[in-house]
Amino acid sequence: MFNIINKDLKWYKYLILFWFIFLSVILIVYLFRYDATKQVLSYKVDFNSSYAFFVILGKNSLVFIYILLSMRTSKLNIYISIVVNAIYIGLLISSFKYIEYLLLLLPHGALEFMVLFTLAAIVCENIDHGNREYKPLVNQIIFLYIGLVIAAVIESWLTPALVIKFLL
Repeated sequence: MFNIINKDLKWYKYLILFWFIFLSVILIVYLFRYDATKQVLSYKVDFNSSYAFFVILGKNSLVFIYILLSMRTSKLNIYISIVVNAIYIGLLISSFKYIEYLLLLLPHGALEFMVLFTLAAIVCENIDHGNREYKPLVNQIIFLYIGLVIAAVIESWLTPALVIKFLL
């Protein structure tokens, strides 16, 4: 049977922890950088969605592989990655002139970070149980990577369309 989520492991506690850390750091950075120079979107928009898709998928794939390799090293890499990404996103959000600019992040960001945090949670739970082998996780890895591809499709084609329709 194709078992996508291993119900024996309690990985969801890590998932909740990762979201808490991520959102807390974003909020802290946003609050302390509130007076930052605000950005306004340009009216000149030139999107090459096919090129953007491969660039985005490539960068997201590197993070995906980095999280998988953390199974061989330590959970510290995962925590560092979450905090660094949260700082970056907090700085980005604090530079938005209008809150509507969140439309640039939410469609793909929610799915993208859910996939990455779920992978990180599964990796951390396997480290806790002494399992550092990838073979039992192949179905989960494939399923999560498909989610990452879907997030890249949304970021490449849907997000630019939403920007053009609602923000410009």
